[in-house]
Amino acid sequence: MNMSELRTPMRVDSANQDGMQVDSVYGYKSSAETLGMSRMASERVMNSLSSQNYSGSRGQNSFAVKSRVLSQVAGRVCGLIMDDHEGRIMHRMRQSLIFSLIGFMVATSGIARGALIQPNTERKYPDIAADVNGVVNYNYSNGQGTFTMRNTPFLLATGPDAAQEATILPTADGTRVQNVSVALDSTGNLVNSTSNNYSLYGSTTVAGQTFTGLLLQGTPTSFGAQDNGSFDMFDLGIKVTGGALADAFGSNAYMLIRPELQSSFTGAFDSNFTAQKATSNTRGNYTPPAPVPEPATWMILVGGGAGLAMFNRRRLRLAAQNLE
Repeated sequence: MNMSELRTPMRVDSANQDGMQVDSVYGYKSSAETLGMSRMASERVMNSLSSQNYSGSRGQNSFAVKSRVLSQVAGRVCGLIMDDHEGRIMHRMRQSLIFSLIGFMVATSGIARGALIQPNTERKYPDIAADVNGVVNYNYSNGQGTFTMRNTPFLLATGPDAAQEATILPTADGTRVQNVSVALDSTGNLVNSTSNNYSLYGSTTVAGQTFTGLLLQGTPTSFGAQDNGSFDMFDLGIKVTGGALADAFGSNAYMLIRPELQSSFTGAFDSNFTAQKATSNTRGNYTPPAPVPEPATWMILVGGGAGLAMFNRRRLRLAAQNLE
């Protein structure tokens, strides 16, 4: 029997202008590269079978030989196409898993050294400005530090116009001060502590009404920092808990601190630093940003993605086996 009469069961039904996408008789779309691999596989099968000696007429024996050859070639071609199809999908799944892991690493490391919690600030009211005799101190010991800031408030703005500004004066006993104390870990993240505190004392008159004594009190709930060389910045989210101006400031306040002189802050929170002439703005009606998922949450998300990838891979393999 002349085996050259047998032909591969592959035919090209359609192709685009570039010849990169074709249809096979089995209903799968594949690239030109994949079809080339399929033809090579079919030729290897045919060459292997042609090396065997077949006797008999070109009748039943020839038909049986052709049937066996066609069946084996078809299996090889389908297998290559299915392997290519499954391989492409698994490649995309692996890429997705890698990107998820990268996102997890970035999310868990990006908080180090305390990035600002509000990089793009907008002015909101009320707004208390302070600057005179401002001092920043950070003392670090045994894996934890304490950030403190003390300055003197002088102006309360309830709106953008000059007529909406009120001077903050000392109380009858001479008190006019704003204090902040926050416990931080070695990477600049806030640590829950009973020592975390914010307070503002003074006296001011707004719309004919005088407020004096403790004007605002709260608990810092978030902390950020940015090392800008000579113009470092720190900011805090504060949960308002009391004070004569508490109703005007709402549930949350935002504080931005900008030391203007002699800052020794280098972006690290595992060593002491100080800064002078610490100006600040404390603004009310602040909406805290959405919390960043904890590392455990990221691990659940990544693990779930990996589980889905494994499930889909198993499903594709079962589908391929059913087609064989």
